[in-house]
Amino acid sequence: MPLYQRVSVTGRLDGAHQFLLDNRTHCGRAGYEVLTPLRRAEAAVLLIDRGWVPFSGTRTSLPDVSLQAAAP
Repeated sequence: MPLYQRVSVTGRLDGAHQFLLDNRTHCGRAGYEVLTPLRRAEAAVLLIDRGWVPFSGTRTSLPDVSLQAAAP
């Protein structure tokens, strides 16, 4: 099976259960990966990496990565 193969799926992002994976770096800067479950009709839930956000300087005030709506 080829690595890094493109796929296409449909479903709804579940912002209520997303989380930040700490201690991730990008270009030498500290930050978080934003991981959000994708709920699919009659199929397994997939964990989607929505990207990296920078560390805010304190863990008591996490970056706002909320979803605007539960659009497909």
